[in-house]
Amino acid sequence: MLAQANDISIFVNRLVARPLTRFDVKRYNEINAIRRFQNSLKIADDGRSTGVVRITFSDRSPNVATGVANAIAQSYIAASIASRQANDGKTLAFIDQELPRLRTDLLKDELALSAFQRSSVSMSPVTEAQSYLQSDLDFQRQIAALSVQRIQLLAHFTDDSPEIKNIDQQLDKLNGYETNFHTQFVGMPKSAQENADLTRNMKNAETIYTAMANKQEELMVQRAGATGNAHIVDAAVRPSLPFKPDRVLVISGGVALGLLLGMAYVFIRYQVFGGVTNPNFIQDYLSVPLLGALSFSHNQENIETPAPAEAQAGRDLGWRHADGISANAGGSARIGLAKTRTISSSLPACAHRLLSRSFPHDISIEALRYVRTALQIEMAQAPNRIVALTSPTVGTGKSFVAANLAVLQAEAGLRILLIDADMRCGRLASFFKQSNAEGLAEVLRGDLQLHAAIRPVGIQNLSFMSCGNYPVNPSELLAKSPLNTLLGGIESQFDLVIVDTPPFLPVTDAAIVAHQAGATMMVLRFGTQTKQEVTDTVSGLDRTGARLIGAVFNGMPPRYGTGGRYDYEPIARHAYSTNGKAVRAA
Repeated sequence: MLAQANDISIFVNRLVARPLTRFDVKRYNEINAIRRFQNSLKIADDGRSTGVVRITFSDRSPNVATGVANAIAQSYIAASIASRQANDGKTLAFIDQELPRLRTDLLKDELALSAFQRSSVSMSPVTEAQSYLQSDLDFQRQIAALSVQRIQLLAHFTDDSPEIKNIDQQLDKLNGYETNFHTQFVGMPKSAQENADLTRNMKNAETIYTAMANKQEELMVQRAGATGNAHIVDAAVRPSLPFKPDRVLVISGGVALGLLLGMAYVFIRYQVFGGVTNPNFIQDYLSVPLLGALSFSHNQENIETPAPAEAQAGRDLGWRHADGISANAGGSARIGLAKTRTISSSLPACAHRLLSRSFPHDISIEALRYVRTALQIEMAQAPNRIVALTSPTVGTGKSFVAANLAVLQAEAGLRILLIDADMRCGRLASFFKQSNAEGLAEVLRGDLQLHAAIRPVGIQNLSFMSCGNYPVNPSELLAKSPLNTLLGGIESQFDLVIVDTPPFLPVTDAAIVAHQAGATMMVLRFGTQTKQEVTDTVSGLDRTGARLIGAVFNGMPPRYGTGGRYDYEPIARHAYSTNGKAVRAA
């Protein structure tokens, strides 16, 4: 069915729809239609200098793709024929206009030659005149051919075009040669010259007229023909298989592109936004010694957040953990819940969050013992006995390192004073099940004596000073009363003072303490701080005059460990009843 309206024709071959279904046909303007075709149409030479053009059109429907490709080829051939016919029509119209005049000129020249020959009783020119006539005819024939060629070119070009100018130059040269040629025969008899001129004029008119008549017949034949200067070599046929998408190519290319983009994303995120994951970064790029790398401890995680079942059982039945074996008040004993949960029976209740007391052989504590040894060596050259712990940002486990390092130092026989100088968000007191009240803030304000703020925590050789109630001006309090002046009176009572400070970048508290301390340690965490944050912290500590002795890398995944896992197992395990007698040994 062919539908036509407003110069638009739509041929509907088959219509599949429910009755009374309405179809809205949208008409694209010429520019948008061409753009739609340009995205799917490709026309290119099929090889170099072959004169063959390949037309390719892609579409979801194979019938549409085939039909459009053939339609474009047919349209090109039709346009070529129409263009050629239009050009031939212009030339033919000019020739039809000139032929009557040329025929009239030919008849006039023939009559003049015939009248002269009758009057002079001469039917043919002499030999010299014949040679002159033949040469002149050759010139006229060439001039006539160029004139016809110029007429044909004017259908496509203007008078100022290089093609027309080239023809005009050739005509000028031929006319000049003809003029020079005529001057060579001025010595012939007058009758011979006149006879030759009349013969020449008649021959020229005959040549031009014949050429024009032949061209007219040629153009009439070409115009009536239905072929152009192009033809279809191979028509488009309906493809049996789609040529795209090539699933193998798309899948392999997608996988390769995904890998490249993933690698680029990881690289950019690691270099620009990612946290530091390589402990050697601080040594290789910042020249800061690495005192130790602490692996992530699942035991500490269990201490911080005990399992709900264990917590409920402990509240309901009063279980006491002892070397992985628990006993209730009735005297019965049971084995601990997990193989790695080995809690010393002598552990004081106040030290329940200290990994160094609950799991003294945890791999993190073993690494922290290396830090203890390195710290003792560095403190031998320090100007005072104060060591400050800081970090670039929050969440590095700085308080965990400070608390457990203080315990390890105390177990080594040193008299240790642990001070929580984070008067903004201090949490060291929670490691010993104590409160923050009556601590450093009260001492700095003068509300409490220094000796009264120092408290025991149930661990031999270890004393503790909390941060106190959070003040509104912690930085001003620290700047007003430097720690080295504050601790001058009790310096002889302790071998080492460990000060846990706030993060360095957010606030200035750590810079004040680090300036007064004899040594400063920086605590980092795997993947938490960016390279820029670590670099800024090291530069800031250097500007404040702090003596940065090294860094501790905390929270390392096990796969990044350098020495492998090496766990200690107790030689014997005992289960005790509530009266303290052993009921089992292994």
